[in-house]
Amino acid sequence: MFNKKKLGNTVTAHPWAVAIITVALLIPALYGCSKLQFTPDFFIYFSDDNPQLAALRTLENEFDKQENLIFIVESSHSGGLIYQRDIIRFIAELTEAAALIPHVRRVESLTNFQKLWVDGDNIHTHDLVPSDADLLDQVFLHELQTYAENQPRLLNNLVNKDGELALVVAQLSLPDEKLWASQHVVMAARKLLEQQQTDAVRVQLFGTTIVNQALEEAFNQDLSALIPASGLMVLLVAVCLTWSLAGAILSLAMGLLTIGVVFGVFGWQQGILTPIAGIIPPVLITIMVADCMHLLVSYHYYLRQNINQKNALASALKVNIKPIVVTSVTSVTTAIGMLCLNLSDSPPYRDLGNLVAMGALIACFLSLTWFPAILYLLPEPRQRLKKPHRIVRCLRTLVNGLQSRQRFWWIFYVILFLLALGGLLRLEFNEQWYSHYDDSFPIYHAINTLDDKFYGIDYIQYSLESGSLEGIYQVAYQQQVDQLMTWIEQQPRVGYVVGLSPIIKELNQRLNQDQGEFYRIPDTRTMIAQTLLLYEMSLPYGQGMDDLINIDRSASKLSVHLHRSNSRQLIEFDQQLRDWAKVNTPAITMKEGTGLDIIFAHIAERNGISLIISTGLAMFLIAILLFIISGSWKLGLISLLPNILPLAISYGIWGLYDGRIDLALSVAACMGLGLIVDDSVHFLLKYRHARSLHQSPSQAIVQVMETVGVAMVVTSLALAAGFALLILSPFTPNAVIGTLLSLIIMVALVADFTLLPLFLLKLDSSV
Repeated sequence: MFNKKKLGNTVTAHPWAVAIITVALLIPALYGCSKLQFTPDFFIYFSDDNPQLAALRTLENEFDKQENLIFIVESSHSGGLIYQRDIIRFIAELTEAAALIPHVRRVESLTNFQKLWVDGDNIHTHDLVPSDADLLDQVFLHELQTYAENQPRLLNNLVNKDGELALVVAQLSLPDEKLWASQHVVMAARKLLEQQQTDAVRVQLFGTTIVNQALEEAFNQDLSALIPASGLMVLLVAVCLTWSLAGAILSLAMGLLTIGVVFGVFGWQQGILTPIAGIIPPVLITIMVADCMHLLVSYHYYLRQNINQKNALASALKVNIKPIVVTSVTSVTTAIGMLCLNLSDSPPYRDLGNLVAMGALIACFLSLTWFPAILYLLPEPRQRLKKPHRIVRCLRTLVNGLQSRQRFWWIFYVILFLLALGGLLRLEFNEQWYSHYDDSFPIYHAINTLDDKFYGIDYIQYSLESGSLEGIYQVAYQQQVDQLMTWIEQQPRVGYVVGLSPIIKELNQRLNQDQGEFYRIPDTRTMIAQTLLLYEMSLPYGQGMDDLINIDRSASKLSVHLHRSNSRQLIEFDQQLRDWAKVNTPAITMKEGTGLDIIFAHIAERNGISLIISTGLAMFLIAILLFIISGSWKLGLISLLPNILPLAISYGIWGLYDGRIDLALSVAACMGLGLIVDDSVHFLLKYRHARSLHQSPSQAIVQVMETVGVAMVVTSLALAAGFALLILSPFTPNAVIGTLLSLIIMVALVADFTLLPLFLLKLDSSV
C-alpha cells in the first residue's frame, strides 16, 4: 500500500533533494520542445482511413489538385462596375504578375479568358482582353461586359452577375513541404498587392494557401498573447481569493513546467501541432492549479489550527493524496473518452486526449513532490488567520439554507433541467471550416464576399466515370453530364457548376456558324472527340484540361459551388444529387462527393454519436473508480448526477444561445467532465472521511465546506476566469471551447455546493 505518512515525511525532511531530483527527471523531456512542428493544413484533422478523405485523394490522383490563390478584385466605389479601363488594366497586370509567384501553374481571369473563334474547321483561342491598352475604349468595354454577361463559363465563375467583382485565380503546384511553400506563396502575393496598389480597386485574398496561413496566424496569436494572459488571469484570481502570492505563483510555475514536459515528450515523438493545440496549455494549468489549490488551502487550514509548518504540510499531503491521485486518474479516463470520440477521424483531437492524459499524470506527480517541497522551503506565512476564511462563512450559511429549504432547491433544479432539455433538443451537429475565423482576419471578409456576391463558399467535387477508356466521348455520357449540370443549377443554394459539357456545347456552336440551335452536345462520338482535341491544341501553353479530364479519358470532374450550408444540408444535397443521377443518368457512375466541406460535414455527423458514447464511458469509469477507492457504491452513484447535470445544463444553455455543435464543442463535454469531476471527488472523499468519524450527514457537509470548500471556490473561479479569457481568441474553436468550459465549471461549482449536498442529505444514512 502507498504510505501517505512516509511521503509527507520525505518531502519535509529532504525538500531540496525532492525539488532538484524532480526537475532533473523532467529536463530531458523539456528538450523535445525544440523538435515540435506545426502545420496549418486542414487535412491533418482527418485520419488516413476517413472515407471522404480517401475519395478526395483518389480524385486528386485523377485530376489536378485544387490548391490555389485567389485575388478578389472589386471596384473601390460602392456598386461600381469592374468594366472600367483602369480596373480592367489592373486585372490584366495582376494576371501577368501572379503568374510569376512561386509554384503557380497557371492563372485564370477575365482578361486572359480564352475566347473561341473558328476558321473553317480549325478552332482558335485568344485572350479576351488585348494587351494593347489603347484598344480599351468605351466601345470595347461595353462589348466586354455584354460578352461576359452571356458567357456561361465566365458568369459567376470569374465575374459575378452584377459586374461588381472579378476573380484572378492562380492554380498552384505545391511541393511536399507544403507549409514552407504555402507561406512563400502568401508572402509573394501580399508583396505583389503592395506593388500593384491603386485607388481604383479593393483586393481581397482567398484560396487554400490563405486559409492555411490564417490558421497559422491564429495559432501564433493564441500562443503569444491569449494563453499567457489566461495563465495570468488564473494567477490573479487565485491570489485574490487565497491571499497567497507565493502559492499562486508556485501553482502557475508548476503548470508551465507541466506544459513544457508534455509538449517536449510530444516533440520527441515527432508530433505535429495544429491550432487546436492552443487549448492544451489552459487545460493543463487548470488541472495543475486545481491540485495545488486543494493542497495549499489544506496547508493553510492546518496552520490556522496552530500546527507547525512541517506537520501542517505533512497533514495536508496526507489528506489530499487520495483525491489528487483519483482526480489525475479521472482525467486519464476523460482522455480515454476523448479518444473514443475521435478515434476514427481526427488525429489532432486524439493527440489532445493523449496530451491531457499525460499532463494529468505529470500534474499528480509534481503536486505531490515538487510543489510541497518548494512550499516547505518558503518562509512560513507570517499571519495565521484565527477566523475562518470568509468563503467558509458564506458556505456555512449556504448549508443552513439548503437544510431548511430543500424543497425549494429540488423544484429549482427540476425547472432548470427542463429548460436545459429544451436547449438540448435544439442542438444540431454542424462543422464549417470557414467559421473558425473571427472578423479580425481578412479571410473572414473574403469568405463573406464570395458567399454574398459570388458563387458561395462550400465546394463539392465528383468524379463522373464512364466505365471505359475514352468513354467521355460517348454521346450518351456527355448528354447526361449536361442533364446533370442543368438539374444541379436549378437547386437551391447552388452558385456555380463546373463541368465539361458547356465547353463542348460552345465548341459545337462555334463550328456551326454560331447558330443558337447548335449550342448542344454533338450527335456523334467522333465529333465530340475531334472537337475536344482541336480545343486542347488551341489552348496556350500551361492551360490544358487536366483539371476536368483524367489521363485515359474515362472520367471527367464535376465541381459544385454552394452558398453557405450547414453539415446536414451538405450531406442531404450530396445524397439527393447521387440519387437523382442514379435514376436519370445511367451512363454515368457517380461516387460519393468529396472536398473539405463534405469531409467536415460527415465528421460532424459521426461525432454526434461519439459524444454521447465517450461521455457516458468516462462517467461510468469515474463512478467505478470512485467506488473502488471509497469502498461505497452509494458514493459512486451519488457522484454521477452532480457531474452529468452541469454538462446537460451548460449544453442546454448553448443550445438556446447558438444551437450549433461542432467538433471542438463536442470535445468540450469530455474536457469539462474531467475538470468538474475534480471538485466532486475531493468533496465526496472528504465527506466519506468525515462520516467515518461518526459525524451526521449535515455535520460532515459542514466539515467538508471548511476544508475543501475554499479550494473548490478558488479553483473554479480561477479556472473559469482563465478559460473565459479564451473567448477573445481569434480562432473560433478555442473561443467556443473557452466559453463552454467556463460555463460548465461555474454551473458545476453551484451544483457541487447545492445539488451534491441535497443528494447526500436525501440519500445518505450509512455511506
